Amino acid sequence: MKTTIATIATSIVLVFSMTSCFDDTDAFVQKIEATQTELKQQDSLLVSYRSELSSVAFSDTITNANTNDSLFTKLSEKINPLITRLELMIEKNKTLVEQVKTNSGDAKQVEKDYTAQLDELELMKPEIASVKSDYEKIVAEVDEAFKSLGDTTEVK
Repeated sequence: MKTTIATIATSIVLVFSMTSCFDDTDAFVQKIEATQTELKQQDSLLVSYRSELSSVAFSDTITNANTNDSLFTKLSEKINPLITRLELMIEKNKTLVEQVKTNSGDAKQVEKDYTAQLDELELMKPEIASVKSDYEKIVAEVDEAFKSLGDTTEVK
């Protein structure tokens, strides 16, 4: 009788501990996926900036005679490495999620890799903010140039 009670109690404790473990795993997967969403948003924004810049202006990369060309080129040179880093981080995050879901990786190493990714993202945020600021500055300058051009073509 005592062994039956002990077996039942052990089974109940085991079920609760497994449930708790699954809850922790689910919560960790959600954290990784939330980071993944943020990475994709930042990547999408930067890709959009790069696309808009390339469609707005032709940059003469041979002579760089026009200072506006060099502004576009410099901004593109800032954007491209950030996009590459973000895309690599997105792929790493996919691997982390898979490792957690399948329990195929060392839990401490997965958590360490995830923390490293968060740290890298935090370090990238000022660079991304700088690119956003530079982009907005160029857009304002282009808008002002078109407005100025429109003013000169009006009949007075």
